[in-house]
Amino acid sequence: RQWLGEAFYAIEQALRARNPKAARHEYDGEAIGTGANVIDPEIIQVRHITQDERESIEDIAHGVDAGSVHPWVHERIGYDIDRGILYILNENTATGHDAHDTVTAQVLIEELEEWGEQDADLWCDSAAPGMIGYYQEQGLNARKAYKQGQNSPRERIRWMNRLNAIVIDPETAPHAAVQFPALEYVITASGDITETLPKVNDDAIDAVGYAASIWIRQGL
Repeated sequence: RQWLGEAFYAIEQALRARNPKAARHEYDGEAIGTGANVIDPEIIQVRHITQDERESIEDIAHGVDAGSVHPWVHERIGYDIDRGILYILNENTATGHDAHDTVTAQVLIEELEEWGEQDADLWCDSAAPGMIGYYQEQGLNARKAYKQGQNSPRERIRWMNRLNAIVIDPETAPHAAVQFPALEYVITASGDITETLPKVNDDAIDAVGYAASIWIRQGL
């Protein structure tokens, strides 16, 4: 403890209190038996999020994954910091012509206005600077999402697995409701499970990760 430092010890103890299973895996090296699943299936809840729950959420964030060979995805999420629960509240997806910046910008403007969140930051895929620039020209608060260090894909997944629950509403976020439970690490031809994250069918998870970066950077 003395060698590791008080800050590290405090983080460890906080995780042990909030999610003992994740703490045993991270700090004790215990295999927790989630198979090939990227996200621990025990913390995923695909269910209706009630209006009372929605209204009680104070921390809201938005993430956008740019579309190319995969769909364009916008995820609106909420985080109950005290309880360690992430809510995936709403999403928009588009492909083909509908995924063009001129179309998706208008979708975002209309949706944000409906939610009363016109001034919200949109944490966007940094691999799409043209999209970000166009969104900014349209008056959207589009920002480049961090992808390195504690906001790398692997660290975003690690943060998600430390949560007590990830609640996904299948009616308002159907894409995420399918992708979160289904995402698996790459499996070799011989059937061995690797530690390599897949490059497909992960766009909803990327968009959620971009949105959550505001909390990940703060260690929340």
